[in-house]
Amino acid sequence: MTVFSPALKTFVVFNAKGFNHLRFTVDRKARSLSEQIYKLGLMQFVREVISKAKMYVDYRRNSIPSGFVEYWSLVAFVGKIKVKVIVKRDNGKGKFYFWSLMKAK
Repeated sequence: MTVFSPALKTFVVFNAKGFNHLRFTVDRKARSLSEQIYKLGLMQFVREVISKAKMYVDYRRNSIPSGFVEYWSLVAFVGKIKVKVIVKRDNGKGKFYFWSLMKAK
Protein backbone atom coordinates (compact mmCIF):
# COMPACT_ATOMS: atom_id res chain seq x y z
CA MET A 1 0.00 0.00 0.00
CA THR A 2 1.18 3.54 -0.70
CA VAL A 3 -0.12 7.02 0.20
CA PHE A 4 0.89 10.25 -1.51
CA SER A 5 2.49 12.82 0.79
CA PRO A 6 2.10 16.47 -0.31
CA ALA A 7 4.77 17.42 2.25
CA LEU A 8 7.36 15.08 0.75
CA LYS A 9 6.00 15.27 -2.82
CA THR A 10 6.23 11.51 -3.17
CA PHE A 11 4.52 8.28 -2.19
CA VAL A 12 5.08 6.68 1.20
CA VAL A 13 5.22 2.89 1.25
CA PHE A 14 3.96 0.67 4.06
CA ASN A 15 6.12 -2.40 4.63
CA ALA A 16 7.22 -4.82 7.34
CA LYS A 17 10.01 -2.48 8.54
CA GLY A 18 7.57 0.07 9.93
CA PHE A 19 5.20 -2.52 11.34
CA ASN A 20 8.09 -4.28 13.09
CA HIS A 21 9.27 -0.96 14.52
CA LEU A 22 5.87 -0.55 16.18
CA ARG A 23 6.42 -3.87 17.96
CA PHE A 24 10.17 -3.76 18.62
CA THR A 25 12.77 -1.11 19.47
CA VAL A 26 15.74 -0.37 17.18
CA ASP A 27 17.86 -2.81 19.20
CA ARG A 28 15.20 -5.50 18.60
CA LYS A 29 13.78 -5.62 22.10
CA ALA A 30 10.02 -6.08 22.31
CA ARG A 31 8.14 -2.93 23.24
CA SER A 32 5.83 -3.22 26.24
CA LEU A 33 2.38 -4.54 25.46
CA SER A 34 0.83 -1.20 26.43
CA GLU A 35 3.15 0.69 24.05
CA GLN A 36 2.37 -1.73 21.22
CA ILE A 37 -1.38 -1.33 21.80
CA TYR A 38 -0.98 2.48 21.94
CA LYS A 39 0.94 2.63 18.63
CA LEU A 40 -1.23 0.06 16.84
CA GLY A 41 -4.33 1.93 18.02
CA LEU A 42 -3.10 5.05 16.21
CA MET A 43 -2.56 3.15 12.93
CA GLN A 44 -6.08 4.04 11.81
CA PHE A 45 -4.88 7.66 11.42
CA VAL A 46 -1.64 7.11 9.49
CA ARG A 47 -2.96 7.43 5.95
CA GLU A 48 -4.91 10.58 6.79
CA VAL A 49 -1.92 12.26 8.47
CA ILE A 50 0.38 11.50 5.54
CA SER A 51 -2.12 12.78 2.99
CA LYS A 52 -3.14 15.88 5.02
CA ALA A 53 0.27 17.19 6.12
CA LYS A 54 1.37 19.97 3.77
CA MET A 55 4.89 20.29 5.20
CA TYR A 56 7.17 18.30 7.42
CA VAL A 57 7.88 19.66 10.88
CA ASP A 58 11.23 17.98 11.47
CA TYR A 59 14.02 16.40 9.42
CA ARG A 60 16.91 14.33 10.74
CA ARG A 61 19.80 12.58 9.10
CA ASN A 62 21.76 10.02 11.12
CA SER A 63 24.98 8.26 10.15
CA ILE A 64 25.05 4.48 10.40
CA PRO A 65 27.81 1.98 9.50
CA SER A 66 26.27 1.29 6.09
CA GLY A 67 25.66 4.97 5.20
CA PHE A 68 22.89 7.13 6.62
CA VAL A 69 19.17 7.26 7.27
CA GLU A 70 16.79 10.18 6.93
CA TYR A 71 13.64 10.81 8.97
CA TRP A 72 10.80 13.24 8.36
CA SER A 73 8.05 14.07 10.87
CA LEU A 74 4.58 14.78 9.49
CA VAL A 75 1.90 16.17 11.79
CA ALA A 76 -1.83 16.66 11.27
CA PHE A 77 -5.02 16.80 13.28
CA VAL A 78 -7.36 13.88 12.86
CA GLY A 79 -10.51 15.07 14.54
CA LYS A 80 -9.33 16.45 17.88
CA ILE A 81 -6.19 14.29 17.99
CA LYS A 82 -2.84 15.65 16.79
CA VAL A 83 -0.82 12.75 15.37
CA LYS A 84 2.82 12.63 14.30
CA VAL A 85 3.96 10.13 11.66
CA ILE A 86 7.64 9.40 11.05
CA VAL A 87 8.72 8.57 7.49
CA LYS A 88 12.13 7.05 6.82
CA ARG A 89 14.45 6.63 3.82
CA ASP A 90 17.74 4.72 3.72
CA ASN A 91 20.93 6.19 2.23
CA GLY A 92 19.24 9.09 0.46
CA LYS A 93 17.77 6.84 -2.19
CA GLY A 94 15.00 4.36 -2.53
CA LYS A 95 11.49 4.59 -1.29
CA PHE A 96 10.15 6.66 1.56
CA TYR A 97 8.46 4.34 4.02
CA PHE A 98 6.31 4.58 7.12
CA TRP A 99 8.43 4.15 10.25
CA SER A 100 6.49 5.16 13.36
CA LEU A 101 3.71 7.24 14.88
CA MET A 102 2.63 8.84 18.13
CA LYS A 103 0.37 11.55 19.47
CA ALA A 104 1.99 14.94 18.82
CA LYS A 105 2.40 17.62 21.43
